[in-house]
Amino acid sequence: MVKIPKAEMLDPNSLKPYEQNIKIHTDSQVEGIMNSMKKFGFYAPIVVDGKKNVIIGHGRLEASKRLGLKEVPVIKEKNISEADAKALRIIDNRISEVDWDIDNLKLEMDELKEYEFDEFKVDLEELYAPKLGDIEIDIDTTDEKMKAYLEGSVKQITLIFSNEEFERTLSRMEKAGQELKAESNTEVLLKLLDFYETH
Repeated sequence: MVKIPKAEMLDPNSLKPYEQNIKIHTDSQVEGIMNSMKKFGFYAPIVVDGKKNVIIGHGRLEASKRLGLKEVPVIKEKNISEADAKALRIIDNRISEVDWDIDNLKLEMDELKEYEFDEFKVDLEELYAPKLGDIEIDIDTTDEKMKAYLEGSVKQITLIFSNEEFERTLSRMEKAGQELKAESNTEVLLKLLDFYETH
């Protein structure tokens, strides 16, 4: 039997963000959530454990605080175990990362040509970008970087930042890229490392 919990109204300042939250919310994303709330309302409750530690809804919590909301809808999972709460945080974030039906998205967008998505900080253009392996596209196989990608000889590094560190680092990377005349963040990093080793 599926449990259908009921939400109650609580002061957002009484809720506790989870210190090890795995989802990063930039200031731009929070601003988008705020604008969405102002236009459409608070349509998805925040979920907390018995001690009011947030399980789901960190972005909505931060947005509600910045908006100065006195009450927000909250679902209390009073009997959830710590392990289940940790697992639910991961599961909730992971299952929301699904592929889009691009054909249907295009149909929807055709009917929303005049709609302003910018205020919600949603980048829809990247969804239209072709993905290697999904469709057949013409590729310049003489390009060294593309050859490396196709051959699987390139690697990826993932860096974890706080919201404040992320915004500051992104700004500094963009500035460094302009000064160093670098074409990518990877090139910026390599040039900075080269400079560090020679000075």
